[in-house]
Amino acid sequence: MTGDALDQIGRRRGARQSSDGDDYLTAYEAALTRAGPPSVIVLVLADGGLATACTFGERWPEAEVHLLRPRSAGEVVGVATGQDRPANVHVHAFAGPRERRDLQAVLPRPDLLVEAFVSETAPKVTALRQMHGYVRAGGIYAVEGIDRDPGDRTESDAGPSVRAVVEDVVARADRRLPKRGWATWQDTVARTLATVTYHQDLALLTKSEPLLRMLRTAETEPLLTARYGDDSPVETLLTHDRYTFTSRASITSEGEGPAVLGGELTVPARQLRAYADVVTYPRQLVSYGDFWLPDTFRHQQAAHLGHHGLIRSGDRLTYMRPRWRPSVRRRWDGGPLFYLDSEFAGHFGHVTTEVVSRLWAWDAARAAHPDLRPLMSVRPGQTDVPAFAREILAGFGIDPGSLVVQSGDEALEVPVLLAADPQFENPRYADLGDE
Repeated sequence: MTGDALDQIGRRRGARQSSDGDDYLTAYEAALTRAGPPSVIVLVLADGGLATACTFGERWPEAEVHLLRPRSAGEVVGVATGQDRPANVHVHAFAGPRERRDLQAVLPRPDLLVEAFVSETAPKVTALRQMHGYVRAGGIYAVEGIDRDPGDRTESDAGPSVRAVVEDVVARADRRLPKRGWATWQDTVARTLATVTYHQDLALLTKSEPLLRMLRTAETEPLLTARYGDDSPVETLLTHDRYTFTSRASITSEGEGPAVLGGELTVPARQLRAYADVVTYPRQLVSYGDFWLPDTFRHQQAAHLGHHGLIRSGDRLTYMRPRWRPSVRRRWDGGPLFYLDSEFAGHFGHVTTEVVSRLWAWDAARAAHPDLRPLMSVRPGQTDVPAFAREILAGFGIDPGSLVVQSGDEALEVPVLLAADPQFENPRYADLGDE
């Protein structure tokens, strides 16, 4: 850390947030002083953002400072003040919301995340919804310009201004979440919020916990590799390619429910993956670090991923419902496991479709790990899986006595977990299998 205060450096470098401009830097320094020396700072800024990033980089040379800026802001050429860019300042350009989210996902969770690349209320609220959960526990999500400008013509369903939305979030903090069903993204902010402080039209939201990002199968290995490098927990052991076929079935649907597809059907690529050091929760929830792994989601091909135990905030971040959180956490030391859990643990229909359709990979997985054992969980209050589940395993040549039953109130730290994509997803596809 340098001797000059953040605002002094900002004034020298011509940063917009200095006391010569919007006067936010003193508030940022005070907040980071209370939180402790930062290791990661992410600034989402448009024009003039590099001067601000260099200000933070000079103040905290031991921290990583990442500037995320829209490509429309133009190329970064030098520093407006003519000073050198500190070596710890990194610049990333993004073309749209999806690319911005992917950039954020591969960066370490920040101690400070500043949102200031748009001026209108609606996109600021959208950014709050989609990005607040990337901040680490004890970190700060900052929004500049929270009061509505007179010329702002955008509208947000969440509130007339960012300040109003934040105040609504604070009011929700003590509300009881529904046990199941619908809840809002504002509830995820409220449930993960420690404190809120204001400095003029700057809001500083200190987070009590981060949210986890949901992963789809196709992005899992590249994204985890980009985030963790050689420490990535995933290895793809086997892949079956995507293909299409024309169904010969004549389909008649009765009553309400999902539309049953006919005609040409697409079976997506399927993988057998090996994970290292993951955590499994009862009823088909699997995490590694900041991510929910794809084996959490029974509808991988749906437009939006979802799980009854999770509340979404934005397209990919989720908050785990309190009643789904186990009270016990222990490490599994009994060898590698093969993942056969279900969101609807013990339900005959789900076991005979979504669980059985993952057993195509059992032989290959066991060839790699001869001491492999299957893993299923039970609901809270239950002690064992239904008898039919063990009978199904026996029918596939798997010793029913080798089944590991995870308690409905415990999380397991699993050193080696093998998991396969299903051959069936209702109502989207069914694999033809080996013909």
